[in-house]
Amino acid sequence: MSRSPEQIFEVETRAGRRRFLHYEVKTLAHYASKLKEDVTPFLEYIPVRLVTIIENCVRGAVQGLVDSGEPYTERGIEIISKWSSKHLVQSLKYFSNKKLTIGQLSAHGFSVGNLADIMTVLGHLSGEDDISSALAEQTTRWTEDKGKDLSPIIVDRKATFSCIDRLFELRHIIVHEMVFKTGLTRELAEEFLHHTGHFVEAIEWFTTERL
Repeated sequence: MSRSPEQIFEVETRAGRRRFLHYEVKTLAHYASKLKEDVTPFLEYIPVRLVTIIENCVRGAVQGLVDSGEPYTERGIEIISKWSSKHLVQSLKYFSNKKLTIGQLSAHGFSVGNLADIMTVLGHLSGEDDISSALAEQTTRWTEDKGKDLSPIIVDRKATFSCIDRLFELRHIIVHEMVFKTGLTRELAEEFLHHTGHFVEAIEWFTTERL
């Protein structure tokens, strides 16, 4: 697991109220649009922030599904069951004291270090055999949208998933390597913002529809 139950409790205490994170992407895009030229230090912040938004979006989706009841709760327990005996004992303590839910525990029990990991856990939790197609075909947003002929949230499936893959790679380089040039330009940053916005929004509405 990525964090101990104690660390999960600390994270959840800091998190505050859950919210739609695709609005965070829009806010970031707003500030980025005000740049008059390539400002490398700020541009390099964008991939880091976007990956953080994706990570929190995925964990929020898992938490919401697992805490909503079956069949998602059982699938969340399957994630927790893979922990070490030490962490299992600690998680029972936090759960029995009502400090953490099964959803909160399972939402931090897996890696979200790349697109493949994200698709694996979302596919497992949702029960979708092809989660990539399910997300790419997501059109429904509000209840009023049901039955309407709407365009998918993810406009270009291949471009979006390819961009998210590249985003994770670049974020790793920026955070963990001291490189002279990252290849990040304002145009690429805008592409990351565009596709991450669609990706996060699709995950959030995909989850909301099932809840």
